[in-house]
Amino acid sequence: MSKINFLKIIRFVMILSFIFLNKQVFSEWINSSGKYYIDRNISVSEACQNALVKSKNNALRKALGERITSQQLEVCTDNSQKNECELYRNTFNFLDGGLITDISDEKESIIEDLPQKYCLVSLRVNIKKFQTKPDFNYAINVNLNNKSIINEGDEISISGEVNKKSYLTILGWYPDLNKNYYYKIYPNKYTKSISFKGSFNIPNSKKNKYKIFAQLPKDFKKKEAYEFWIVIASKIKLDILERQKISELNKRLFELGRSNWEIRRLGYKIVRN
Repeated sequence: MSKINFLKIIRFVMILSFIFLNKQVFSEWINSSGKYYIDRNISVSEACQNALVKSKNNALRKALGERITSQQLEVCTDNSQKNECELYRNTFNFLDGGLITDISDEKESIIEDLPQKYCLVSLRVNIKKFQTKPDFNYAINVNLNNKSIINEGDEISISGEVNKKSYLTILGWYPDLNKNYYYKIYPNKYTKSISFKGSFNIPNSKKNKYKIFAQLPKDFKKKEAYEFWIVIASKIKLDILERQKISELNKRLFELGRSNWEIRRLGYKIVRN
């Protein structure tokens, strides 16, 4: 074997080893569990949803060994729905080090722990660690131009500012409609996605010929519902489906690289007139 061919083989083996090691380092399956007690103020279903969120957060801590950042939501200052708000706030907990991309073997059990009982959720989650750190000089500020509690039929808009040229993507999360999907709000058929820097208003009353109104889901029996806007600023254009599965979006954000995007969440409660 010639020296040149031998060196080529060595180089090829090193490349394969690098790819293999990256897969081992940056992606990991974790077994996890979480529990949440059931009482007269919370249903079995609500307790199990909270247990599921706790299980996911526990898996993130195991894999990344970092402190979870709690997403503060102004809408949760309304204590009349404390348990529901806790669920949504915990759902938005995240770590800058990585995110959950897949879930399997999910199991739900009701455990007697006299004089109480609790819901226990166990599962396996796939966690991908970001290969790049956040760009700490990349900043976005977003505000809801409404109070956190609004009436059905009211207009909804947001305003904000981004300090670097960015593409803006806004998604709606409607947990009472579907907890597993986001729905695209912006860009839309009225406005195209463009790279810009500075302040923004969505919708822009001076430029856009459309408005966004608060609307409870069709055939919704309750008198109120929580909804959320997910605002993503990205240095690279991010094409989104009209109905985007959350786990698939997480995978795409991972591939985009943590230094290339920032995300903010806004919440409000719609009340039926």
